[in-house]
Amino acid sequence: ASFIAWLGIFRGGGLGTLLAFNLETCSGEQVPGLRFSMPWFQIGLIVTLAYLFSLLATFLPARQASRIYPAQALRYE
Repeated sequence: ASFIAWLGIFRGGGLGTLLAFNLETCSGEQVPGLRFSMPWFQIGLIVTLAYLFSLLATFLPARQASRIYPAQALRYE
């Protein structure tokens, strides 16, 4: 779950950054003084919160699944 969360967070962040950069590049020709800058603190906060909430969302189902014996889980398949 942790690997999937990091994969999604970084892929989404990278694609979002690329989109913002491309939009700024296209609009920069028409709007003088427009420049691309990254709000690092906000990005770090969003990445941290997204990771923590993804771990929180997977913790309880994983804990419940770990309490079931493998033979019992396979019996009702």
